[in-house]
Order: sequence, then structure tokens, then C-alpha cells
Amino acid sequence: MSARRELTRRALYDLVWSKPMRDAAADVGISDVGLKKRCRSQAVPVPPQGYWNKVHAGHRMPPRPPLPPQARPPTVEPSQGEEQKLKSTKLHAPATGASFTGIRAQLEGKAQRTSETSPLPKGNVRRKRKRRTAPRYAYEHYSLSIERWEWDYSFGINEWKKHFRGTYREHRALTIHGVLHRPAGLIGTRAEVSFLPSDMEGRAQRLPEPPTSIGQMWRVRREQKFEVFVSLPSDVLPSLLSMLIAEKLRFVTLDGMVLFRGRTEIRRFSFDATAYWKEELAA
Repeated sequence: MSARRELTRRALYDLVWSKPMRDAAADVGISDVGLKKRCRSQAVPVPPQGYWNKVHAGHRMPPRPPLPPQARPPTVEPSQGEEQKLKSTKLHAPATGASFTGIRAQLEGKAQRTSETSPLPKGNVRRKRKRRTAPRYAYEHYSLSIERWEWDYSFGINEWKKHFRGTYREHRALTIHGVLHRPAGLIGTRAEVSFLPSDMEGRAQRLPEPPTSIGQMWRVRREQKFEVFVSLPSDVLPSLLSMLIAEKLRFVTLDGMVLFRGRTEIRRFSFDATAYWKEELAA
């Protein structure tokens, strides 16, 4: 992991709109959650969920929103209760032209010293909530029946040279629509799986580290469904389309980790003519 470094608002804005959030966070030296929190605290807009998957799939995306000006901190004004407290409390005389912020700081410091000498009763202490962590090594199978499928193809000049190499841009996508039959907690949920043909071996050789997944799956709460983007070896595409046209393939199984906060990584997939896993569930 690279060393943690600080960025200006403009540099942070350019970074999160130039690459996926996980890659941008690795450049800064923090987690993707920490990078999102930093953007939120500095009022820096970030790409919506699924933005980079759609860009890699060849979709034309709207222009990114401009960086808004940074809001000034609000002026601190004394409340009526604080004014009365100031009158009844002995404070050091502030310097000429000192703001109410300095007086408030003295009050807060005195309150903190009082709390240290007189701790709260045990019943009033707020318990620190345990942070939920992602389950490790919990494998899951997501199986869906094929209701219909679509094949999309486009070819043209590469207008995304910042993200893709080459003069031309070719987009191929096989989209499967169906209903999940496992795991048990997701039975009946609709799913949309997009297979993107590519040179898998050549792409893996260009990566600095071996890949840990071939795609991602996440929940779209507004539409009550799951969306999945998975890479597919280009050489298997012709035979796969022939089998789908002949209606010999009826099920798709995606193997990955257990869902964490509505998303997971996919590590393997298979097309099947029969629901062999129903026998496993019955056993």
C-alpha cells in the first residue's frame, strides 16, 4: 500500500473522477470508505455506484458535475443560555477584539476538566458500538434461471482514450435476465447479469498483481434487483450464443463471497442445462 498523503480539494476531485474509488484510495494510501468520507467532508462530488462498470461496458455517461466552491464555516453566535453562563462564570478577560469562539473554548475546557474529575454514573456511559466487518472466507453460490437474454454490439472511434487504449472502441455484451433460486435468503429476487467478452489472459498480464475476481455483484434497492458485471473469455462466445439460441442452457451459477453491505465479488460462473444444485439442496 502506498504511503498516505494529503490532497487539495481540486486534486482530490480529479483523482476520484479519473479511476475507480478502490484504485484511487490505494494511490492515497487509505481505504475506499475513508476516501469517500474525506470527499464528503470537503464537499467533493464522487461518481455514483456502478459508474465505472458502465464506462468499461462502453456506455456514454453524462459529464461529471463541477467542483462546488467550499462553504465557509458558520459564524458562532452565543445563545441566551450561554450568555447567562458567561455572566455567572469567572473567565480570563479576552484580548481586545476577541470573538465569542475564544470564550466558548474556555467554557468547553472547564467542562472537560470537570468531567474528568467527576465521571458520569455507570448507567449513563454510552457503549461503543462494534464496527461491522466483512465476513472472511465465507463462500456463496448464486443460481438463477434464465428467462430471457440479449446480445448488444457496437463499434466506433475511441472517445475515451483517457480510460481505454487504441484508436477504435468495440463493445460486446451478453445480458442474462432471470430470477435467483439460491441462496435461500434471495429466492425470487430478480437479477441482471452482463457478460463482457475480453482477452482475459492479456488483461491479467497487464495488471500489477494477480486478479482476485472476474466481476462484481451489487443490490439495486430502488429497482429491487441485483446487477452483475462479469468478464467472459472472447473465444467461448460463439459456442455460448449457439447454445442459448438452441435453448439448451437454462441456468447460470455465480460463485463468490457472501454479500456484505449489498455487494460482493464474483470469482467463477457456469452455464448449466439442468438445476443440478437442487439435488444438493435436497440432500
